[in-house]
Amino acid sequence: MLTGGFGPCGALCVQEFVHQSLLLPDQRKPVQPAIASTSSVESMPGADGGGAVGGSDSCRKSSKSKRDKEKQACKSCSESFNSITKRRHHCKQCGAVICAKCSEFKPLADNSRHNRVCKECFVQLPASPCSPGVEAVGEQKKRLAAEKQSILAAENSLFSSYLQFLEKGKTWYKMWVTIPKTEPLVLYLQGSSQDGRSPRPIPLPGYEVSLPGSSEKFEVKHVFKLCQSQQTLYFSAEDEELQMKWMEILTKAAKGEIEDPAEGLGNP
Repeated sequence: MLTGGFGPCGALCVQEFVHQSLLLPDQRKPVQPAIASTSSVESMPGADGGGAVGGSDSCRKSSKSKRDKEKQACKSCSESFNSITKRRHHCKQCGAVICAKCSEFKPLADNSRHNRVCKECFVQLPASPCSPGVEAVGEQKKRLAAEKQSILAAENSLFSSYLQFLEKGKTWYKMWVTIPKTEPLVLYLQGSSQDGRSPRPIPLPGYEVSLPGSSEKFEVKHVFKLCQSQQTLYFSAEDEELQMKWMEILTKAAKGEIEDPAEGLGNP
């Protein structure tokens, strides 16, 4: 019998085939179509299980595509980002991708710095009592600048006047020069109000006050200078009387001597 090379099931099939071939046609049994087992159907590609996996992959791709699209545009205004005029930022509270126009700065509970947040989080977050906002800091700077201007006014100074000033180069600048009553050992230099610079303080103790040397030639008149270490500051007064007055006051301050405001130095 031809059973070599077949398993038990194979041998039975061969025997059935030989038996059927020996019978007359009308005695043969009808051949039943092969039915795949349930396990085979379940394991076939495209069955229900495979379809679920395909559906999950499709959802993941759709979600990733949505996230990528959200990262390319601002959450609030929906305008696309670019590296020059519309840069991308993240809200430090909710993590949303936003542009600079659609963000605000606010201190968060975990740190005292001003953090960039979206406008929705800015409205919802409580204000930090210990950290002033950006506007409060700006107002504080303006107030301090106004106070400094008041201190440097002529009525609040021991002595003040306009002088020409030269530090480096050959260009002289007109400055408001004053010694405040509140700081009698500090000389303040202030340029015109248009330049926007803060008054420059010069602590006078340690400086030497003198006239220019014979080798120092200037086009302006009534020049005197302050020298300390490698630094030399030149001043030019309108007349000799003002020159001598400034040199007298600066010499005392450079030695640490404080003028008595009651003596009334008087401003020119």
